[in-house]
Amino acid sequence: MKQNRLYFQIISVLVILLVTGTAGILQAQTFDEARNYAFNGEREKARDICRQILAEGFNSDVALLMGRTYAWDGMYDSARVVLQEVLAQRPENMEAYDALSDVEFWADNNARAIEYCNAALKLEPESPKFAMKKARILYSDEQYNEAVDVLETYLHENPGEPDFLLKLKEYRLDAMKNKIRVVYTYDSFDSDFNRDPWHFLALSYGRKTKLGSVIARLNYANRFDSNGL
Repeated sequence: MKQNRLYFQIISVLVILLVTGTAGILQAQTFDEARNYAFNGEREKARDICRQILAEGFNSDVALLMGRTYAWDGMYDSARVVLQEVLAQRPENMEAYDALSDVEFWADNNARAIEYCNAALKLEPESPKFAMKKARILYSDEQYNEAVDVLETYLHENPGEPDFLLKLKEYRLDAMKNKIRVVYTYDSFDSDFNRDPWHFLALSYGRKTKLGSVIARLNYANRFDSNGL
């Protein structure tokens, strides 16, 4: 009797392992199928599969995929609902912060996008992804000095990062409210032409304002023995 009970317990355990293992394999296969649909433009089919998987229990990878497909289709409210649930279930999920910052940026809600970047940087202060993303969002919002500050702060802790150095050089130019540019050219001619050299001088001054950029230009030329502005 005891032996039969032992056999029954062993068989029960094996059946449970077999069922759960098979379910895990099937779920992985259906998730891969959903990913393939999503990346091939059939996003509604991908979401249908995600819903089926999520009906059996929460899965952050599945929810993230579903949320991103909503965002790709411009359905930002639906994307927020799904992705914020990921954060509610997994408060330190960096992919959720990444996806939500994208959603808000695409929805032209830059302030909210920066908030998600800041939240991610609190969890991982040295994250190059979120430091660069924050700088780019600030730059796109014409907050040039703030974008430069983000890049400089990161480079202070992580010197020599080539992508950050390149962006810093680019952003610093736009951070300058006053720009003065001087161009001078000198053209000489062979003696056969019996012509004096030509001189050309261009001076420009630009200033960034809240209404946009104001640029003034002055050109001076000395050609054919005459001067002109």
